[in-house]
Amino acid sequence: MHNKLAIMDKYNQLNYLKYQILTSISNAKFFCKTLLKLGDLPDFYIIGVQKSGTSSLYECLCKHPGIIHRLNKEVHFFNNPSNRNHGINFYKANFSTKYNKRKVERQIGYTPLEGDATPFFIHPCVPELVYEVTPNAKLILIVRNPIDRALSHYHHNQIRGRENVSFAEAVKLEEDRITNDFNKLLKNPEHSANAFLTYSYCKRGYYDEQMENWLNFFPQENLNIINFDDFVINQANVCAKIFNFLNLPIYQITSIQKTNSGKYTEKIDPNLYDQLFDNFFITMNVYLK
Repeated sequence: MHNKLAIMDKYNQLNYLKYQILTSISNAKFFCKTLLKLGDLPDFYIIGVQKSGTSSLYECLCKHPGIIHRLNKEVHFFNNPSNRNHGINFYKANFSTKYNKRKVERQIGYTPLEGDATPFFIHPCVPELVYEVTPNAKLILIVRNPIDRALSHYHHNQIRGRENVSFAEAVKLEEDRITNDFNKLLKNPEHSANAFLTYSYCKRGYYDEQMENWLNFFPQENLNIINFDDFVINQANVCAKIFNFLNLPIYQITSIQKTNSGKYTEKIDPNLYDQLFDNFFITMNVYLK
């Protein structure tokens, strides 16, 4: 009876050891599969400005064989607290894996790049968050006449049912709509700031204020500023300069159709235009040259 119990004990021990080994192998396989599914971090960002041709610019840049095209150009990780709460691996899963990048590299003969084109230029907390994850990333900013940008932003909201007052009234209401929300965001980066991000028609046009925030973390040489009007006139020339900025081989693209472009016929009241022009004078003279 004693020998029988001893044999059973050894049998149970062997089974337990076998279970541990199989569990370890299973965990190792799961870990390896998870690693393979995780993407690499982006090499560059098109940080804005919203309603300034970021979608068209992204599509143009992705014509280059050395830039991997993503169907969803905007991940909204750094500017969306709920996405950030999923962790950095959630963000990485949106990009190509190192394995896939190596496959492309073997085809083209050099390391391909991948970008995130979420237009989060205005968000005061994003520069530091981006820097913490990708301190050597290149930043691309396309800027537009801030008055035209504000009107395009207004119509974008109108089409989506977020706006029910005139453009002139929206400009008057902006400070009341966004100030409290903006202050909450400054105190707490986890605040969603929906009102601030939705109704910041004029605020988004003060490029100098926002640029200062980015340059607190990234060196000037990591930033390339593009004029929206230059891009509209000659996409190929602008993209060639960006390819050089990204240290990619020379590549000539053909012009493509505008992406995510709104159509509207409303004209701004001349008096309101003059008022906005005075407000944006410095921005228009410094960044739109």
